[in-house]
Amino acid sequence: MKKHYIILGLFCLLAIVACSDNDPVVEVNNGNQTEEELPPLPTEVITGSRAMWVSYDPAPNVDANNSSGISSALISWRLLKTDPSNVAFDIYKSVDGETEVKLNEKPISNTTSWVDADIDVSKTNVYRVTLANQAETLCDYTFTSEMAEKFYHEIRLNMNVPDASITYSPDDIQLGDLDGDGELEIVVKREPYDGANQGGWNNGSTLLEAYKMDGTFLWQIDLGINIRSGSHYTSYILYDFDGDGLCEIAFRSSEGTKFGDGKVITDAYGNVNDYRIRQTDAVGWYSGASINTICGLIMEGPEYISICRGYDGREITRVDNIPRGGSGSKASRAKYWSEYWGDDYGNRMDRFFIGVAYLDGIP
Repeated sequence: MKKHYIILGLFCLLAIVACSDNDPVVEVNNGNQTEEELPPLPTEVITGSRAMWVSYDPAPNVDANNSSGISSALISWRLLKTDPSNVAFDIYKSVDGETEVKLNEKPISNTTSWVDADIDVSKTNVYRVTLANQAETLCDYTFTSEMAEKFYHEIRLNMNVPDASITYSPDDIQLGDLDGDGELEIVVKREPYDGANQGGWNNGSTLLEAYKMDGTFLWQIDLGINIRSGSHYTSYILYDFDGDGLCEIAFRSSEGTKFGDGKVITDAYGNVNDYRIRQTDAVGWYSGASINTICGLIMEGPEYISICRGYDGREITRVDNIPRGGSGSKASRAKYWSEYWGDDYGNRMDRFFIGVAYLDGIP
């Protein structure tokens, strides 16, 4: 059995959901569970943690793609829901126990990070953040020479996967406090080895897996056969949507999606239909250059946006995704897609990105 590891330089990708859906299908599990019906969350949640972190860049050799060549450290911390809109910070550094020095000349605003380009990684560096012009410590972090020698995290991936014959490779990574302990956890997207953005049949399904920083496995969500694998299709995001101090996870789901508690989205009869296009389905109704290009794509069936608890991967709620549009025969739908989306084989309507925006002005 192969061993798979993930190495993190702790670079986070932001992503998020866009659009598409056919006529809605009624499911057995409608996703409208209340918090009372869900198992309880941890009784003690640390809502004021800044989750401070130092990411060290050892400065690889300068080349055409890297103009820096300077070793540096990125110090980052969380913005809290309770912070005012005009919040600003100061950051201090102490080296090997010497008197600390303020690093910023002006208050740090519009960001919660600082780059220290003068870090001496042979010594112990202690960083401390305060509100601007105040003395009280908001958060601090000690970065040692041992940390600099191994500036990445190595975590062994969960081997309990749906199909042991498939290699589920690590892909996008996001960080968030899933269990309210004040520390960051990791959610890894794992793609089957033959998942691709271009056409072609796609075996396997995409997994979302949560881990603690020490490698403890927390839960797995299987997006299922009706969410095509590949970076165009499987965006997800971690965010504390309800402000309770724990992150939730949002992503696109469909029939066959299996959540962290084992519940699966089905049709009204408890079945999971396979909506992937096969070669026989593709003949004679689309304009692509190759039948193989469209095989494996998913252009019909229900699509949703699911939000799950980061604590255990259970679904909290679900809404219909934005409809793909078109109706009637495959030919009439293809004509609509060509006119509305710009192609008749799902290339544009099947690309998804995800992000969080504060739109309504309500705290």
